[in-house]
Amino acid sequence: MKKALIITYYWPPAGGGGVQRVAKFCKYLPELGWEPVVLTVANGNYPAQDESLLAEVAQIEKVYRAPSLEPHVLYNGLARLVKRAPKGRSGSENATSDRGPSRLHRLGELVRLNLFVPDSRIGWRRSARRKGLEIIAREQPDLIFSSSPPYTPHLIASDLKKVTGLPWVVDFRDPWLENHAYNTAPRLGFIKQWNRKLETRVLQKADHVLAANPGIKNFAMMKLGEDQQGKFQVITNGYDVEDVRPAIRPLPRFTVSYYGTVYPQGFPMELFEGMRELIDADPAFAGDFHFRIIGSISPNVRASVEQTVPATNLTVSDYIPHSDMIDQLYETQALVVVLNDFVNNHVYAPGKIYEYLPSGNPILGIGPANGDAAALLAQTQAGVMLNYGDKDGIKQFLIDQYAKWKGGTLSKGPVGYPPFERQHLTRELADVFNRLTA
Repeated sequence: MKKALIITYYWPPAGGGGVQRVAKFCKYLPELGWEPVVLTVANGNYPAQDESLLAEVAQIEKVYRAPSLEPHVLYNGLARLVKRAPKGRSGSENATSDRGPSRLHRLGELVRLNLFVPDSRIGWRRSARRKGLEIIAREQPDLIFSSSPPYTPHLIASDLKKVTGLPWVVDFRDPWLENHAYNTAPRLGFIKQWNRKLETRVLQKADHVLAANPGIKNFAMMKLGEDQQGKFQVITNGYDVEDVRPAIRPLPRFTVSYYGTVYPQGFPMELFEGMRELIDADPAFAGDFHFRIIGSISPNVRASVEQTVPATNLTVSDYIPHSDMIDQLYETQALVVVLNDFVNNHVYAPGKIYEYLPSGNPILGIGPANGDAAALLAQTQAGVMLNYGDKDGIKQFLIDQYAKWKGGTLSKGPVGYPPFERQHLTRELADVFNRLTA
């Protein structure tokens, strides 16, 4: 069996969507003749922890970890000190508001984006490079695979390729220069140029470049000349057939669910306003309707939502393990996906959409109507993508699905989408590996 050195920052027990893609590849690669040898971080700073994901990679025996210098620890400590500061001028200035991020957050972003290039995980590069060379000497892998974001894993992989000459596959879950999370504060001119140079160098040195969506692929292709266009390929995100439940469980109320983070900026409040207007206009709808948010939400946004949607129609829960979310997906409901209103969001198709698809529940998307997520919903006929501010469209979607719920036809029941099954997608990845090592 051949071996692939997999370099990824996010690995179980890290939670969130970023960990799913690589973990599922590693789960199914052994069936296709490839043993994954994973290099990840020893002390990662993750937005969420999810112990349930450890079961997904329990059979992966070779997982190596290297320590990282994590500036997030210092920033989070400073943030806690500010929160405990007495209220007054400084406290009010640093408080998060519905109008935008706090002054402390803006300062933190300014430092993060101008001091750490390509990202704040750069403190992992040196120890991971050293550990990677040890792994290569011990395991003798046939190929290197690195996934982003963050983008530091690509620099580590580039270092290892330079020393060993091994074939190298680069994987982009999100774009690099165009990533919104890396453009939340102004960057100095030479920092931008440095970051651009790093991305171009990675794209040039890589033997093959994968992207999770066509838009991400197009952004990357524009950075290289025509002679290198053939090494770009899309392998989308997907869903695991082992996660598909055999049947849909009915719920006593007409339920609409949102899973994920509700961000303070760019989230369409028209969604909540439309719900409230329908509740006020129709007592029957008000009695039957239930909206639930499962995930992270800032206190001020939560307060705004709770002021808009009555408590009898609303449930807000914290992040739940992925396995629990999958269980909930196979309940009769309408599912909401939001692409926050920021630059370049047309190239995103959140991984959660692919996990929603096999449930057969209708999907309401809010975001760019000409983006990759909209194309996915149209291709699968699993839902609709409405533009920001389309409150009438949101209300009509809810009215239509409410009628289907009353008629017992809200969900189509479990549906198969073979092109988006993780086994099929991993086969595409193994084909790439095989070509590069033939």
